[in-house]
Amino acid sequence: MTGPEAKIQDHVVRYLNSIQGYTLLETEDISDKEHYIAESLLLAFIRATQAEALARLQVNYGTDSLDEIC
Repeated sequence: MTGPEAKIQDHVVRYLNSIQGYTLLETEDISDKEHYIAESLLLAFIRATQAEALARLQVNYGTDSLDEIC
């Protein structure tokens, strides 16, 4: 894309990345094409922020616990 729209998009992306800490994803980062989910990033986020809830899932579902999420 070129023109003013591309400049605005580039500005927004740079702002979100540098100021807000967002991560720019590439097409290959999206592992679930039906729901457009970057599963590896989702699981890393859950491990970092919901460790206790994940531990309860692992007790209930064992090795299938991550399959219950994604």
